[in-house]
Formats: sequence, C-alpha cells, structure tokens
Amino acid sequence: MSGIWLPTSSGMVNIRVWRLNQAAAEYDPRLMVGRNEIHGDWVVYMKMGPLSPPHPVLHLGFDESELPEPEDLKRKLYRMDTVRHGEKILDDMIRHNDRLEAEQRRAADEATELAAEALAWGANKMTNYVEGKQVSVKLNEKAHRRARMTT
Repeated sequence: MSGIWLPTSSGMVNIRVWRLNQAAAEYDPRLMVGRNEIHGDWVVYMKMGPLSPPHPVLHLGFDESELPEPEDLKRKLYRMDTVRHGEKILDDMIRHNDRLEAEQRRAADEATELAAEALAWGANKMTNYVEGKQVSVKLNEKAHRRARMTT
C-alpha cells in the first residue's frame, strides 16, 4: 500500500484511492470511489445529479488493503454493468444454465440406464421362469455385448 496522500478539495486522499477514483471515472464519468463514513466501507458510487446524493453501486471492502488495483476495478465494473452489457450477460447466463442442465440430464439418463440394467439383471437372477427368458445372439457381436442381450 502506498503511504502517499494527496491534497484534494475535501482533504488528504491516499494515492491508491485517488487512482481507483480515476479508474472509475475513466470507465464512467458518473462513478467515483469513496468511503462510507457510517459503515466504514469503501464503495463505488454513482453521481445521480446535482441535487441528490450519490448512489452506492459496488462494495470494495472495509480495509484499504482489500481495495482492487485500478485495472481490476475497471474489469469488475465492466462485468457488472447491466446497463451497457445486460443482454450479453443474460445470454451468457442462459448458455451456462443450458450447459449445466444438459450435463445433469445426461447424468440422470446414464443413472437411469444403469438402474434399469441392474433391475433386469436382478430379476433374471431371482426367477427360475425359463420360458420367459430369451437369448439373442447376433453374429459378429463381441461376447460382452451378447451377455447383455441375454434376458
């Protein structure tokens, strides 16, 4: 952490905080970094206009050592900017959820198939009903596949 403090119109400011403030303003001129004096946490605020107080948009932490680097702050602001990138963020979320759902469906289908095979095997082992059993042997089938086809 830098021990340099810069004079500003509101008093002395740590150079690290000043750089974060500059990075936030570069991303969007309405953004600024400040410390909430009530709670003691560092926050990115959005200026809402001359007559209203700034609105908190991103919590940065309670300690100055937790504050991100300026480039990391810009990346975080970009990833969270739903106004500019909301459609892309939503598309990414939908794609991610679809991928997870397909993986879960595939795993469930495999588990169902294994359970059905185990149930059929157990039923065949537990019954002595010979007439109901069928044997199917196809030519050029490997032995382990023929064993599965025997019911």
